[in-house]
Amino acid sequence: MIDESEKDYILRTYPAIMDFDDLMQCLAASSRTVYRIIEEKKIPAWKADGEWNFSRSDVLEYLDRNGDF
Repeated sequence: MIDESEKDYILRTYPAIMDFDDLMQCLAASSRTVYRIIEEKKIPAWKADGEWNFSRSDVLEYLDRNGDF
């Protein structure tokens, strides 16, 4: 479960629609880990103009459920 200070930090730091690099930075994860998260559909993702996108609210929900990846 994500604590309120971490949630507030993410809300202040990252845009509502996050790109691949934003997610890597937010989760402090490697690109390989982010691709695994996409592949396993742990966080909903979609491509627009060839770029992966993620809803910040989905990322927060994932972190709240799992606490980590």
